[in-house]
Amino acid sequence: LTEEQMTFYDEAVKQVIRHRIVGRNLIALAPGSPFGFGVQQVDYNTLNDMSPAQLSMKLTESTDIITTTNGQIEIPINHKEFEIDRRDLLSSQRNGTPLDTTTARVAAEQVAILEDTMIIQGGSLDGGSTYKFPGLYQGAGNSYSTSSDFGTAGNAIDAVKGAVQMLLDDAIYPPYNMVINQEQYAEILGPRSTTSDKTELAIVKDILRGGDGDGRAGELGTGAGGYIFVSDVITAGTGLVAAAPNGTYADLAVAQDIVTEFETLAKTGNTFGRVFEAMVPRILKS
Repeated sequence: LTEEQMTFYDEAVKQVIRHRIVGRNLIALAPGSPFGFGVQQVDYNTLNDMSPAQLSMKLTESTDIITTTNGQIEIPINHKEFEIDRRDLLSSQRNGTPLDTTTARVAAEQVAILEDTMIIQGGSLDGGSTYKFPGLYQGAGNSYSTSSDFGTAGNAIDAVKGAVQMLLDDAIYPPYNMVINQEQYAEILGPRSTTSDKTELAIVKDILRGGDGDGRAGELGTGAGGYIFVSDVITAGTGLVAAAPNGTYADLAVAQDIVTEFETLAKTGNTFGRVFEAMVPRILKS
């Protein structure tokens, strides 16, 4: 690949990643990320509860020994490979025609889907349902259940209020974000009733933000909540309500951020390509 062709492929991959990834909006980045591809495991500490503060007229010594539960988690590699035909590359260089980046873009999309799956659900090395690396949904300490579907006006609001109440009971305060399947998202786009033009989507956003009533989400990256994300990684009929990313409850430990590398194959002269990253979500407090 020429430098121009590498840049062309790299931008094509990044464009897919930017438009496809949802999970990183739900979780904070671990301090020090990216650590480097050679880092294969990462430590984390979960702070245990302290006793309450005291109110007195004079200072006294009432000291807790701060204890932490130490843990260590491996950092797996998320990757997808592709191949570029030698003659296609030479033709592009000879004629100045754009390269077909379809295979690279599809590979990038597969990496993005798996990253979202890791963050939202969890990761399994064998592709099964046993999550070696639990994500936000599998690592949640609470689950709110209802048989009422979002297709009926008011049910979505009641369900989100129920989930928020569980978070409040655990002293996890607003703002929150939510991720739901596209099926449920479509069901809350319409007005709540025939006498109101306010959608259930806007009402749910108000609840997630803390009830300020304007229905607008905060700016991403500022810790503000009120966002409703759509992903097919979350199973239809389920959803996830989580605290706005702050690094207290979970973070994403990244050894290697998403990158594309190329290598010329000796036997065919074709170009071997790989999109990969090394990352793992850490549940610090559920």
